[in-house]
Amino acid sequence: MRQNRWALACMTVAMISGATLAQEVIREGSGGRRAELDEMELKPFPEQLWGTLTEWSTDAPVTPGDLSGKVVLICTWASWYPNALQGLALAQEINAAHASEGLVVIGVHHERGFNGAAAAARAKKASFAYAHDASGEFRNALKVDQDPDFYIIDRAGQLRFADIANSSVEMAVKTLLAESRDDASTLNDRLEAERRQREEEFRRTGSINQEIDLRDLPEVPFDQPTDADWARVEFLEQWPKPIEDPQRSGFQEEPEPVKIALPEAMITVPPMPPTAGRAMVVYFWHPDVVATHEQVVPRMDLLQRQHARDLVVLGVMTPVVNNFSSNTNDQTNDPERLAAIFGRYIRTKDLHHPQTFDPSGELMNSVRQDQYSSNDLSKLFVAAVISSDGTVRWSGPPGHPAFKAAVDQVLRVDPGVRNRRLAEEEYIRSLPRRPGG
Repeated sequence: MRQNRWALACMTVAMISGATLAQEVIREGSGGRRAELDEMELKPFPEQLWGTLTEWSTDAPVTPGDLSGKVVLICTWASWYPNALQGLALAQEINAAHASEGLVVIGVHHERGFNGAAAAARAKKASFAYAHDASGEFRNALKVDQDPDFYIIDRAGQLRFADIANSSVEMAVKTLLAESRDDASTLNDRLEAERRQREEEFRRTGSINQEIDLRDLPEVPFDQPTDADWARVEFLEQWPKPIEDPQRSGFQEEPEPVKIALPEAMITVPPMPPTAGRAMVVYFWHPDVVATHEQVVPRMDLLQRQHARDLVVLGVMTPVVNNFSSNTNDQTNDPERLAAIFGRYIRTKDLHHPQTFDPSGELMNSVRQDQYSSNDLSKLFVAAVISSDGTVRWSGPPGHPAFKAAVDQVLRVDPGVRNRRLAEEEYIRSLPRRPGG
């Protein structure tokens, strides 16, 4: 019976994985325009818009029937705009890699300058269909603001991603290609079911003793998991799967589990919360590598608030470390400079999770284990998802679509988290209620 419950948990993870991945895709835009774009997502794409496009590069116009059951990537571009041509090249790269999997790429050219479209498409070796948005109606309907903009329709004909960052396009395409048409068509129902389940869990927790504020709950002693508890999770292969490094070819062995011990003398701001019976996320950043903190730190702060009782998130400012070495004579890694920056950072940021400075970079080295190779420096700054026994269960770029899924999976199966939760519920039940409560 217990094994069936664990199997059901795995099925639930698989069922909602598409939604989880979607949350990791970086959207562009802000303010009212972004709110309007968000409102367009998860709704049927207006098929009549295809009829507004003219001068198709193909023998016949693309019709809604041609796109049925396919994942459709829309790339807006202009032959006279260099940045848009870079987007065109990216679209062609993705088209070449995934057309055989059910992807259709369509270029939508700006109303101006279409006379140069054919030459520009040839120069970028674009083999996908493109058309002229001569009236601007197509772009206006999608609220296109600056070429290139990318939009993706799923196999069920829903606009799943509206105006996303270039760096997220392939990730989003792969996510939707991995779905069946039925998966896509039932996504909204599954998201609604998940929302109701969260509400039910909240009501069930609240019904234990509605007078208790979980933020004020003391540390409650709990039974430590047995070796058999950990072995069960291992046997059922419920820990997150590692990501593959696309720059390495051939068979990639899964790395041996690594245990992380935080330095006893480590000082964090704000102070570290209790870690017993809780999973951890440790991520690394450098002030000069903007991609490692500009968007990552706010997301980690949100993650901490979302899982305040079960998860401890720790940000670590670290030198630029590559191949297990760092040049401390380099201004980039000067410890005094970094320490001064760190001091200013923690004074000016109102964060809900602790930060620390590791001048040696040893902590990131112990997590990375030299698993990753990349020409993109930001991708060397990984995040680690750590179970309550201190073992790294997943590590990789914090922007990777598997990161949030790995956090959810560890929180779901970690025996230490489970035992602590049970002890807290029992403690709350034991508290006296006020008369009439």
